[in-house]
Amino acid sequence: MKKQQEIKCSFCGRDKSETNVLIAGMQGHICDTCIEQAQQIIKQETTGERSKKFNSPLTLLKPAEIKKVFR
Repeated sequence: MKKQQEIKCSFCGRDKSETNVLIAGMQGHICDTCIEQAQQIIKQETTGERSKKFNSPLTLLKPAEIKKVFR
């Protein structure tokens, strides 16, 4: 009888029994803890980018000026 391979998170190595959720992908698995950490990293990275984009002054065009651009 073959010993069944233990399913582990491909990122941190936790066993399935050590996690709340273990999501299967095409070639690996990811646990809820690693998903939360990745989500925090994405939030930190995108927050910095958003603030850079919206710190520039906003120029509003008048309707006549908008019409000139799109004719």
